[in-house]
Amino acid sequence: MLAYLMFHSSSDGKRNFGVLSSSLVLDIFSGGNKKEKAARSLPYVYTPPEAARVRDGGKKFGIDPKFMAKLGLPPDEYFDLSNSTVRDFVFVTAADTRHMVEIRDCVASIQLNFPEYHIHVYDIGMTEDEIAEVSTWCNVYYHYFNIPDYPKHVRIIRQKAFKFLVIQDILKQYGAAFWVDASFRATDPVDEWGDVFDLAIKNGGIVMTYNETGNKPLTNYAFSDPRMFEFLPTDIEVQKELIQQCSCAVLIYNTEFVFRNVLWWMYLCSLEHDCIHRSRGGSKSDWSNLEPEVLKRTLAIHKYDQAALNTIVGNYFGYDQSKYTTIFNHHEIIRDPSDLFVLSKCGSKL
Repeated sequence: MLAYLMFHSSSDGKRNFGVLSSSLVLDIFSGGNKKEKAARSLPYVYTPPEAARVRDGGKKFGIDPKFMAKLGLPPDEYFDLSNSTVRDFVFVTAADTRHMVEIRDCVASIQLNFPEYHIHVYDIGMTEDEIAEVSTWCNVYYHYFNIPDYPKHVRIIRQKAFKFLVIQDILKQYGAAFWVDASFRATDPVDEWGDVFDLAIKNGGIVMTYNETGNKPLTNYAFSDPRMFEFLPTDIEVQKELIQQCSCAVLIYNTEFVFRNVLWWMYLCSLEHDCIHRSRGGSKSDWSNLEPEVLKRTLAIHKYDQAALNTIVGNYFGYDQSKYTTIFNHHEIIRDPSDLFVLSKCGSKL
């Protein structure tokens, strides 16, 4: 699985920066027909778990099992999550030119608070100069995300179809990953994240680590496109009350439980245009001035992967967000540059 991994080492021998290429070329180790057969054996119709209290299954996803096999799905092995492995993850994020201002502080905050951890940055539209800059950041591994290999809608970066496909690519290599948006700013050192790790072990391997409860209530119903619910049925009345938690920071372990109950459906939704994209207009100006009780029940705008993840995870855990969302935030979401963090640089390795 690591056949296309290339390291560029610094003069002191430390592997601080790596260049990797994401590709859908079928890996010679994948088993070819065996992998395709395994992909065909997986379900392509989402059936809500019993805890969701919904009888009917969803609309069939029209994704070719051959394509899923080329992605390396299902996994050849699953992550063995335990007290001794819960900290064995890598950070992963993605950026284009528009997000470079944010990604610098994101990486710097991780370097400060998680100094021993590797950070994988996926290029979804960087310039050559920006790639060269990323190559100077300590503990950072650069990946080129080959967007043309995926369905056309994945190219529309603002609609976030790429996110869980990036996550899929990194999990295939490392088994556990902490996805962070470019706006993520770690504020607590790793030793203070014990509640997050404990929750991951308790629930099987997925934690949304930014709790939106204290903010203006944005319900999952209000921030989901109706077409998505055709693929991912849920209790709509519950979704009108359930706060949509941010997918800006999600700790994910590729356990069999998480793959079969969450990730598989996130991958399919990301690849299915009518599941991940919105069918109607809408902008912040349409809903920002609405009263909270009105906003809960108003179809305002679609939050793409965030809407899908909230629906799938919420369904599985019977809409009890305490089972998959932390109470305390160990990080902030800041979309503007600041002087709070300083990037650690090791010199260019390109």
